[in-house]
Amino acid sequence: MSKYKKPLTPEEIANIRDEDIDFSDIPETDAAFWADAELVMPENKKSVHLRVDPDVLEWFKAQGKGHLTRMNAVLRSYYEAHKKTGPAYKQQDNPSGAPGFKDSAKQAGLKKPKKKNKR
Repeated sequence: MSKYKKPLTPEEIANIRDEDIDFSDIPETDAAFWADAELVMPENKKSVHLRVDPDVLEWFKAQGKGHLTRMNAVLRSYYEAHKKTGPAYKQQDNPSGAPGFKDSAKQAGLKKPKKKNKR
């Protein structure tokens, strides 16, 4: 049971001294706990140039250090939520494996711009 009546703010958490933290509800980690542990290295990231709206970038930056990591997390969350429900990719239509305009635009709900009639 927490001794705090309300959730703490990040500032309040940062100001708690180590000796005041109650670890009684956390089990000890012994050799059995670590026996089946596996080291999982993060995947290498791919560097890309991405154009985003200025207000979106400023909002992420205003959240503090790590704004690019948070932007990647948002994109990953969207990807994970939609990869099983999105349109199935047809390998025979695109043997290179790279999504073309039709694939990515359709999934995003976009349409190709119409050509203006020349008179």
